Amino acid sequence: MPTTLDPQAAMLVDELEALAIAALQDNTPWYCPSLRTAHVNGRTITATFSTLSDLLLDDGPHGCALLSESAAPSITNVSVQGHDVILKLDGDLPADARLSYAWGATQKQNTGRFANAGSLRDQWSRPSVMAPAQTLHRNALAGCVAVLPAGGPA
Repeated sequence: MPTTLDPQAAMLVDELEALAIAALQDNTPWYCPSLRTAHVNGRTITATFSTLSDLLLDDGPHGCALLSESAAPSITNVSVQGHDVILKLDGDLPADARLSYAWGATQKQNTGRFANAGSLRDQWSRPSVMAPAQTLHRNALAGCVAVLPAGGPA
């Protein structure tokens, strides 16, 4: 998969940027969801996003990954609750674990998607003026945070 946007995708990004500028000029808040914190309790991680509306998880790869110097458990389930993403794990989390979203991934084969992509977005949507068959969304931005124990650092 190429690392740059094709002309239609670039046009859609330009349209989103124009809508964002117009909203800000009207003193209307506008930003894409962004990963802020991650806390683990047992084998469950709660990742909180800064977002203007509740999160939605579209079809396709969720985009979440665990990074660690040692072996990290697998993510077995991902769901959303309001501004939080809930991740279920199949094992205990190493103390140095980080949670990434659409961040630092590579792929060995062409899957038709960018390696650093996810399916998380907020509830805002609008039909594209530039490409009427497309719907614009505020997709979550890439991010990576340390996973802390629930209730704060140990």
